[in-house]
Formats: sequence, C-alpha cells, structure tokens
Amino acid sequence: MDIRLTIALGIEDHLDDFAFMVSAVTWKRLVLANPSDWSFEFLRYLSDDSVRFSFNLTGVNVESGVALAASGNPRTFRWTDWELLKIKQRPSSWYRISWWRDGGEVANPFEPT
Repeated sequence: MDIRLTIALGIEDHLDDFAFMVSAVTWKRLVLANPSDWSFEFLRYLSDDSVRFSFNLTGVNVESGVALAASGNPRTFRWTDWELLKIKQRPSSWYRISWWRDGGEVANPFEPT
C-alpha cells in the first residue's frame, strides 16, 4: 500500500515543529474549514491503511491521558489523550504509527515490553 499522507500528532506546544521535523501535516491543515470535524476525520484516517502517523509523546503522560479520555468527560482531557485512547483501542493501526519523545523515536507505549 502506498503512503498517501503522514499526520503528526501530539500536544499543541510541540506540534508544528514536530510536524516539520517528520515531514507531516497536522490536524490544523486537514480540517482548516471546520476544526470541530477532527474527531470524525481522525477516526477515518485511523482506519485508512494509506495514512501513517507520527506521534510526539513529549510532554504527554500516556497512561493518565488514556484514563482521562476513557472517563468520557471532555472537560478533563486533551484531544491528544482522546487520540491515544482511540489508537490504543485499535491495535490493527499500530504498525502505521511511529512514536517519538524528545526528538528521538521510541517504542509503542501500548505494546508489552
């Protein structure tokens, strides 16, 4: 399968620089007309084998973020937490995701070590 798109994910503080570093686009470019569509679009991209993701974990606590997102209260979590939850729930997508922290590639936080 040809890669048609790489999407950079992570907290806003580091997202644009990270996207530039990994030659990816961010949600801001993908849903420019209507940012509230990101949740729908993200799930669509997550199901698309031609889309790759680079996830920047710098400044992210994966375990607590996933737990907050799983609580279902959008006032308590960031979009990044919700994205992590959806990725965790779809192990079939993991092979298309590279994980990064502090500028270096790291292991998938959901795979047992």
